[in-house]
Amino acid sequence: MPDYPATTLAKNKDKYYVLLTIPAELRQHFNGRKQLKRSTGTSELADARRRQHNISSDLYAQLDACKPDLRDLISDHLGWIGDAAEIKRL
Repeated sequence: MPDYPATTLAKNKDKYYVLLTIPAELRQHFNGRKQLKRSTGTSELADARRRQHNISSDLYAQLDACKPDLRDLISDHLGWIGDAAEIKRL
């Protein structure tokens, strides 16, 4: 996993939320949003901290899904030599 910012907990309307800052280079995939926010579903800090790790993993997976395939980036720089699936097949 790349070096993403750490998640934080914030209390809003008596519930704790997990917050994650979206890296600038990925914001285009999230309609320009700067932050992802997911509820822990609890107002208890201890419970929120326990739930934070699973929620953080889900948020990081969303960021990972937006990253371009390295083979496509190489192909873009070298000139089109096939899409990632074709290069992998070769």
